[in-house]
Amino acid sequence: MAYLDEISHKIGDGMYLNMADKIKRVHENLIDAKTNDDDVFYYTSDDNNDEEQRSQEHIQCLRHDISESIEKMHEEYDNMKKYYKHIIECKLIQRITSRIKQESIEYWCHKNINMVSVRDEHRYIDSTPQNWYHTDLIGSCDGKINSWTWGNLLEHGLRTIVIEIGNEGEISIAKKGFIHLDELSLSTLKKLPDFEKQIYNEYRDIRNVAISNMKNLWELEYKKSQGILEILEFKCASCEEQLRVLNEPIYTRDFWDVEGDILFSGTRMIDTPI
Repeated sequence: MAYLDEISHKIGDGMYLNMADKIKRVHENLIDAKTNDDDVFYYTSDDNNDEEQRSQEHIQCLRHDISESIEKMHEEYDNMKKYYKHIIECKLIQRITSRIKQESIEYWCHKNINMVSVRDEHRYIDSTPQNWYHTDLIGSCDGKINSWTWGNLLEHGLRTIVIEIGNEGEISIAKKGFIHLDELSLSTLKKLPDFEKQIYNEYRDIRNVAISNMKNLWELEYKKSQGILEILEFKCASCEEQLRVLNEPIYTRDFWDVEGDILFSGTRMIDTPI
């Protein structure tokens, strides 16, 4: 403006005013530009700080996710070992041992104690106090499990057996009350050994179905644990990949081996650098 004033006498008033106005506009633009530059520098600095803080928070979050996933791995692996133990314990009954015979007789008695005759509605198996078989179905009169025997069943539950395998006359007598072995025909007596085997075999088949079903349930739980462990391992690997992109160190950790179906423990803690 000072230079324009010096030459003002050489130019007309109109040109002077026009040039003065333009100089003013240029000056104002320069001031605005400087102000904007200062503002950009100020806010860029804050943005960088915020970005660094967010980056560190993200890194800590990733490491926390890894630690948490490994803790869950161990919990699920413990569950998986329990499921495997249950699977091993689910063995089908192959041989009719003395124990199985006792359980078979007990099961058969429990099943038949409350059966009633359509005709007279009397209990098939006597439950009077003097008999070996109690109404509370807990065993024999002496409370010992070895009282669940075929011999005791013949002595105190013969009428129920006769109703199943006897002839019409024997069934009629049995339904009216007590019946003794001496009253049975030869054909019925011959059926007794096969009926005894039938009790054992039916119990074995029922137990084996239950055992198979239970084993299937444990195997299903086992597979669920495998899937959970695979997901947790994938989550850890994903977090570690993000850390690599951020040029962050990856630490030794426990990991789930999908192929080996085992959880390996590292020799160092997870936060110990390699």
